[in-house]
Amino acid sequence: MAGRANMDGEKVAAQVAVIAHVMRECSDEQQGVDAARQLRAISLPHRQDEDVRGIIGASEALRAGLLHLLQTGSDTTQYWCCHCIVSISHKHFANQRAIATHPGMMEAILKVLLHGCPLSKGAACSALVESTFRNEPNALLVAKTPGMMHGVVAVMQSSAGDIKDDAAGVLRNCSNYSSEATEVIVRSPGVLHALIEMCKGEHKSDRFTAMGTIQNLTRCSAVVPILTDAGVLEALIPALNAFGLGEQHDVMRAEALMAVTNLSSESTCRGLESDPSVLSILTQMVQCAVRGEAWRDVAWYDAEECITPMCRLSLNAANRAQFRKAGVMLVLGELLATWLDTQKRLLPEGIDEWERTRACHRAAGGEDVQMA
Repeated sequence: MAGRANMDGEKVAAQVAVIAHVMRECSDEQQGVDAARQLRAISLPHRQDEDVRGIIGASEALRAGLLHLLQTGSDTTQYWCCHCIVSISHKHFANQRAIATHPGMMEAILKVLLHGCPLSKGAACSALVESTFRNEPNALLVAKTPGMMHGVVAVMQSSAGDIKDDAAGVLRNCSNYSSEATEVIVRSPGVLHALIEMCKGEHKSDRFTAMGTIQNLTRCSAVVPILTDAGVLEALIPALNAFGLGEQHDVMRAEALMAVTNLSSESTCRGLESDPSVLSILTQMVQCAVRGEAWRDVAWYDAEECITPMCRLSLNAANRAQFRKAGVMLVLGELLATWLDTQKRLLPEGIDEWERTRACHRAAGGEDVQMA
């Protein structure tokens, strides 16, 4: 198997070298388009092979070729180059960083956002979404690139459907993985207005994406006053009470509730009696987060982002009762067991099981225990 992997890696490296040369030297549009499509065709079969995709992303010549085509190519060429970035960056931290930090790359993607055709703009947003997935430094880099937030907002305001959702998805990822990026986003002109307008959108997907983004923003306490002053809380109420069916609708209502809770004072939370069905969904989200799963293949969550509003909602007695009916005690027990297991693994080697148990008990805030 190792020999086969080496052969695949060597073959890909040779193909990448040829494509990189064509990208940098091509003299007409079709050559550039063909080179970008070939690169994507090479990377897609290795989507689950981090080592082979790492060879692709590590090629500085290839990154230079992509940059050249993004800067000089047609809309079609830019479209395919952005999708190359998507396939190379997909859940690959090193590739995400290598591409995003390549000199001039962020500026080239911004140029596509501002001046590309609708399809290339959508592809540029997809490239940014993939580059920032579970990548805190990239999230901050994208947010702080001069003009990038303006470009993203411009796409949100001038587009519809998937392209609009992808643009909002850039804000969602950046705010999800970096609190510093969240502060930049909230203070960028036009962002909150664009998100509030999406909350009022006719399409369920618009409301779903906007709600997820707003929920991420509300997790940063430093920007809560800005969000409140901008009227975000008022924009959440219709989504919280909306009637509808389907996983996206359920997620939207749960995220609206989390966002409302994050924006509300403790005294308000005590009087905030919530729909039992939404509390049940929130409990399911925590369980998926503990297990590292996507909730119904719709959205990923970290346990912390669900637990914090859950604690605040539990200030209300009726909510506590509904959480218990939804099985929250078992979910919290699973979360605690996972955390304790993590603490044990972090302890130095050579500590016996009793000492590990005592250390975890202390870390959980309990008094030290002695062996009888």
